[in-house]
Amino acid sequence: MDRDASLIFVFQGLLIGLIGAVIGVALGLGLLYAFNIFTASPEGAPLIELYIDYSFIIRSWLIAVVSSTLAGLIPARRSLKLNPVDVIREG
Repeated sequence: MDRDASLIFVFQGLLIGLIGAVIGVALGLGLLYAFNIFTASPEGAPLIELYIDYSFIIRSWLIAVVSSTLAGLIPARRSLKLNPVDVIREG
C-alpha cells in the first residue's frame, strides 16, 4: 500500500517531464522557425541558414525526462515513511 502511494510521485514526475519536454521542444523549434521566417530578406530568402541537430534535441529531451523522474523520487521516499491514513486524516 505504501509503495503504491510512493509510485504515484514517480509517475507524476515522469508525466510532468514528458509533457514539459515535448512542450519545450515544440516551443523551441516553433520559435526558431518563426525567427527564420520573420528575419527573411525582402526577397524571401532566410538571412540565417538553420541547422538543427536532432541528436542534441533528443539528448536534451532525455535529460529533462530523467531529471524530472529522479526529482519525483524525493517525495516518493518521504512518503514511504508516512502512514496513508494519517495523511488523509490530517491533510
